[in-house]
Amino acid sequence: PMARNATETRQIVEAFAAAGVPLYSAYYRRGHERFHVIKKMIAEGKIGDIVHVHYEMIRPHHVYKSGLDGWRFQPQHSGGGLIMDVGVHTLDILDFLVGEISDVHGHAQRVANEGYSVEDSVAMCFKIGPALGTASWNFAGSSFKDLIVIHGNKGTLSFSTFQDDPVVLRTADPDHVGDFNAHKENIFEFDLPKHAQQPLIQMIVDHLLQKSDICPSSGENALRVAVVVDAALESYYKGRHDKFWERPETWGPDSSSK
Repeated sequence: PMARNATETRQIVEAFAAAGVPLYSAYYRRGHERFHVIKKMIAEGKIGDIVHVHYEMIRPHHVYKSGLDGWRFQPQHSGGGLIMDVGVHTLDILDFLVGEISDVHGHAQRVANEGYSVEDSVAMCFKIGPALGTASWNFAGSSFKDLIVIHGNKGTLSFSTFQDDPVVLRTADPDHVGDFNAHKENIFEFDLPKHAQQPLIQMIVDHLLQKSDICPSSGENALRVAVVVDAALESYYKGRHDKFWERPETWGPDSSSK
């Protein structure tokens, strides 16, 4: 994320705006070809009108280490648990593909106990564009799953945020009208960029050199993501607008009994 919460993110966005300086955020999947193709398919009506969006991530339990990756478990540096490291990318790409996320209701808790006090399980529901959505992250599992499913009234799109899994487009089979279990399946393969951030960096350079009118990732979408995450984690941290990382005694669903 751009900062530890929406309050800090907004301060950055406003400072750049006041100075008249362009601000870019490193939500670099907005530069990947696969997501531009998916966005085009949605715009062309390949799955019809979007009726629901769902995301699920499960990752094996990540044992806390105080070394290089220790910042991910320290809200004074990261702003929360692992959702701040990886979950924000999914929320941003959904914003890019479908539309702004709003009316967020979330639950978070810590299900593992490995020396850290941040949340490692998050579930949320929300409005997105014209539809409703659900998403969950669990960083204390025993397997790996990373799947976005966008449901339309004429088909579905399934794909991953982080992996090189193919994009799968499923639509009704015209030869079996009325059979809801029959469908056509089109698979689109994409290689991950050798350097994940390079496509977005090129877009930023082109924008700075006035070779392009827009860059797909700015402080504005970063702020929208920060607002969504704050809403999802609000109850766990008993508020996210202040310096919550300085009051760990209030965190957690059972903090009222402390």
